[in-house]
Amino acid sequence: MAKRRADVPDIWRLTTRRREPNVARNAPPWVLVAIPVVLLAAVLGLAYLVQGIDAPHSSARPVASAPSRADDVVRTYLHALATSDAAAAITASSPAPSGPFVTNAVLAAQQRMAPLRDIEVSENGGSGSRDDVDVQYAFGTRHVRTRIAVVKSHGRWRVQDGTVAIDVRYARDIPGLSVWGRPVTQDVIYVFPGPVPFGSTDPNLAVVDKDAEDFAVEPTVGWGAPNLDVELRAAGRARAIAATVGLLRSCQASVRLEPSGCPQRAYDYEALGSPATWRLVGDPARGLDVTFDGPTYRRVRVSGDVRWTVDYAARRFGGAVDRKQAEVTSFVDGTFDLAAASFALD
Repeated sequence: MAKRRADVPDIWRLTTRRREPNVARNAPPWVLVAIPVVLLAAVLGLAYLVQGIDAPHSSARPVASAPSRADDVVRTYLHALATSDAAAAITASSPAPSGPFVTNAVLAAQQRMAPLRDIEVSENGGSGSRDDVDVQYAFGTRHVRTRIAVVKSHGRWRVQDGTVAIDVRYARDIPGLSVWGRPVTQDVIYVFPGPVPFGSTDPNLAVVDKDAEDFAVEPTVGWGAPNLDVELRAAGRARAIAATVGLLRSCQASVRLEPSGCPQRAYDYEALGSPATWRLVGDPARGLDVTFDGPTYRRVRVSGDVRWTVDYAARRFGGAVDRKQAEVTSFVDGTFDLAAASFALD
């Protein structure tokens, strides 16, 4: 037997080691057929599982794969207004509006007053970062044909400034100024396009918008200030007249022909110092007029003619004394303070 040479390199030893048996060469024929079949079945099963994750024949593209179309977002926005969906209208706008007047309740009230319908949006996929989309629709009794501005925001088209900005800073002096019954607390308010009824939480006052029918029919940031008038409600008028009549009735108790703090006067150089008797003729409230006094809407002026009869003692020519009766018309002019509920003659 040949001896192992000590000077043989290690590499030779490694390459001359005994080989592992060759499975392919030594395995029976059925194993050679089964292995590729099993591998093919595994691949097909994996493909079936992956296909089950996505709906078959789905043509929907991921949201992030491409920006939205400009005309699509305008349709979404106008449909949201028409269906009183404030959340959808906010999502379709950039920047996203907020505040007490961009809610479902307010939007629903606007749509009841002037429904948005017959919406037609021209095809326009949008280009660049800003574009305009031609639209037409009916808003209440008005037919609108306009262009709605859109802007790219985070790769998606949005309606630019989806609300109407109304400057109310010069109307903030109206006590209890409100919109849709909600107090106005800021100089600029934001509402969706549509009617905007102004009012007052003060039960004495009524706010009248002289341009109420000319409401904004599309989103805009430059709508300007409303044209508001303030009138006295029936309740406020009734309070002012009641306070005035109360003073007049108290003046009936006066026993002087020229009582202080009262409007009536009777002049007769023959009158004696004996007590006089005053009586109001008819309903004194009928002749009274009530108007605002000054720009604060807290003071109202009450004025008008009031008729009286007066009975008093007078000395006739020759020294005889008898009773005289006269009818007197006095002019009432005073101010009623709505806040203090007080009336004073001027």
